[in-house]
Amino acid sequence: TGWLGLHWQSSNYSSSQLVYAYGYPSQINGADARYRMCKSSGYIRSQTSKYLKGDWDLTGGFSGGPLVEYISGAGYVAIGIHKD
Repeated sequence: TGWLGLHWQSSNYSSSQLVYAYGYPSQINGADARYRMCKSSGYIRSQTSKYLKGDWDLTGGFSGGPLVEYISGAGYVAIGIHKD
């Protein structure tokens, strides 16, 4: 099934960096999405020492799923975990 690396950085994330969120929501746009992994993408709009906030479209079911970014030379890495 593969693996996903982790990434941490001490400086702020760029607001132009595309971030992906993955999860298993029960519905997407009113349609049944159970048992399907879904992806949403967006950009980080604000951050604190513990939280990233972005404009990705997430619903219940994404909780516990990774926030992922692509880093040249490293590939896709997790930078956070979604929390409702």
